[in-house]
Amino acid sequence: MKYSKNFEFSLFCITALTTLGATLIAPSLPNIQAHFSSTPHITFLSRLILTLPALFVMISSPIAGFLLTKYKRIKILLCSILLWSVFGISGYFLSSIEWILVFRALFGVASGFVMTCVSVLISEYYLGEKNRERALVKQNFFSAFGGAIFLILGGVLSDMDWRIPFLVYSLGFVVLFLSSRNLFEPKAL
Repeated sequence: MKYSKNFEFSLFCITALTTLGATLIAPSLPNIQAHFSSTPHITFLSRLILTLPALFVMISSPIAGFLLTKYKRIKILLCSILLWSVFGISGYFLSSIEWILVFRALFGVASGFVMTCVSVLISEYYLGEKNRERALVKQNFFSAFGGAIFLILGGVLSDMDWRIPFLVYSLGFVVLFLSSRNLFEPKAL
C-alpha cells in the first residue's frame, strides 16, 4: 500500500523522537554536574540522567507490547507521545537532581511505549518483505538524521544553559499534532 508523504513523515518523525532521548541531554552533563556540585555523588547522579531512561525503556516495553494487543494502538501512541513530551521538558522546570531523575525515569517509561508502538505500527502498516525493508530504511534514516541533529542542537543549547536542551522535547507536541492528523488505526490482521 502506498501512503501519503504526510503520513510517512508523521510516522517516521516518531522514530526520530526516540533518538532524541539521550543525545539531546548528553552535552549538558558537565553543566548539570557544575550546577549541582554541592550534591553528594553528583557525578554518579548526573550520569543516571542518561542511563535511567534506558532502564525504564527496557522495563516498560514488554508492558506496552501487552497493552497493544488489548487496546487501540493509536490511542496508546498519542498518549505516550504526550507524556514523553511532558516528562521530557520537565527537566527545564525542576530544581532538584532527585526530581529530575524521577521524571527521567517516567520519560523512559513513555519512551518505551513510543518505541514499541511505532515498531508495531510500522509492522502493521507495511505488509510484505519489500515494503517492510523500505520502511526500515526510512526509519533508520530518520533515527540517524534526528540523532545527529539533536546531538548538535543539544551541544549548542547546553552552552547557553543546561536547562534549555530540555525544552527541545516540546517538539513532541508537534509530532503529536501531526500524528493525530495523519495516522490511523491499522486494520486487525
